[in-house]
Amino acid sequence: MGIRNRVEMRGKTRLVIGVTCLTQLLTFSGKGQQNTITGAQQYEKEATLALLREANDIAARLKLPEKLPITENDIVEKFILPAHRARLMNAIGTLTTQEYQYCASKANQFCYLEMINQEDYRRKKRAGPFLAFSKIDTNTAYSIATQWLTAISIDVASLNRDCRLSIIACEPKNADGFIPLYYVSWIKGQTGHGSAAFVELFAPTKTIVQLQVEDSTYNLRRPLQITNSEKAPPIESDKKN
Repeated sequence: MGIRNRVEMRGKTRLVIGVTCLTQLLTFSGKGQQNTITGAQQYEKEATLALLREANDIAARLKLPEKLPITENDIVEKFILPAHRARLMNAIGTLTTQEYQYCASKANQFCYLEMINQEDYRRKKRAGPFLAFSKIDTNTAYSIATQWLTAISIDVASLNRDCRLSIIACEPKNADGFIPLYYVSWIKGQTGHGSAAFVELFAPTKTIVQLQVEDSTYNLRRPLQITNSEKAPPIESDKKN
């Protein structure tokens, strides 16, 4: 073998050895990185599953137009707070399907349900047809809202005892009637201080647009338990706080 050929062979050998070492180094480095974030990954997985169980329970109890059971494949978006933040805020995060967003952000409990594309939904309803004002039925709106709240373990009796009830029908400006889209609120304290609980619903089809429980005092649902929360390390930005 000539000198030139021997040099070329040695160059190829060095290249192969170099690539092999680089691959091993990257593999080792990747394993190290995985080890440093395993706790956080495990926490996110457990939190996602806990929220998923909660979403399924809510959807079943409220008979929402979801394909049950909701699985991880049905999640179109999610936000899970890092464990350290979750412990500080007593919050977990949100899961979103094609139909609704489910949120556990107060006292580690489910507290918000939001219809996806609710603005489009309202816009279509507000286009009519309109009903005569004489047909406003706040009793039916109250009955539907309280049935839903009771179904998901919200203390309606205490809400009624402690809060001022407000039920408003949607009356588009310059319309000659109303839309049976109702806003049912339990207001605690002075007007303008927000609602302890709130339900927006379309009565004819018993459709939930929004359901919110702002005051955890009236939320009797069991807080979500994340068994791995103490093992997940705080992220760097959390350590500084």
